[in-house]
Amino acid sequence: MGFHRDRRILDKIIADTRNHEGDVYGKAAFLLRKLIVDHVFRDGQHRTAFVVAVDFLRKNGGDIYYADYQKARSFLKSIRAYDVEQITQWIRHGDLRREGKNSRDNGGT
Repeated sequence: MGFHRDRRILDKIIADTRNHEGDVYGKAAFLLRKLIVDHVFRDGQHRTAFVVAVDFLRKNGGDIYYADYQKARSFLKSIRAYDVEQITQWIRHGDLRREGKNSRDNGGT
């Protein structure tokens, strides 16, 4: 795996994650989305971003919940369709609650 673009993009994402408002789940959602959308790595955007977000959560007292790998994979592949709040909800609960916002699917379990 190598950097697709300038490594400074990754450094900025890390700095922006530190400064992002919210709890550990919101920060992990922000990190996950930015790593995928900004296409930092040459290969494995979704897998790498997912592993980084899980590691971030666990090192900061959180965890990610999902029951179905295929649904999780599908959610990650369509992450551009979701905002950070929705991604936070998915990380926290393993699916998208339909309260308030309309989502394309439940993205999880």
